[in-house]
Amino acid sequence: MKSATGAVLAALYALAFAAAYFQYLRRAGEFLADGPLMLVALPYTLTILKLFGSVDLSADNLKTVLAAALFCVVFAYAIGALIEKLLRAVIGALIAR
Repeated sequence: MKSATGAVLAALYALAFAAAYFQYLRRAGEFLADGPLMLVALPYTLTILKLFGSVDLSADNLKTVLAAALFCVVFAYAIGALIEKLLRAVIGALIAR
């Protein structure tokens, strides 16, 4: 599946994830330093929580941060592709009238 909208959303999400992680690195050790990263990773957190009952996401663990980033980027791409497909179908139906 090729989707320009999905690619743009995925790229923006990846940038948001990188920005949140670098902000965490600058503020590591402070109270709620990983707060922005946890907000950006919310789709991952809610999905893992629903599937497994608990989630262990910490900005200190780069492996879980990368897994969350990959999940969220793929999720953003899928949502963008779905939106693009729906819009193309609606516009195609309107043009066909």
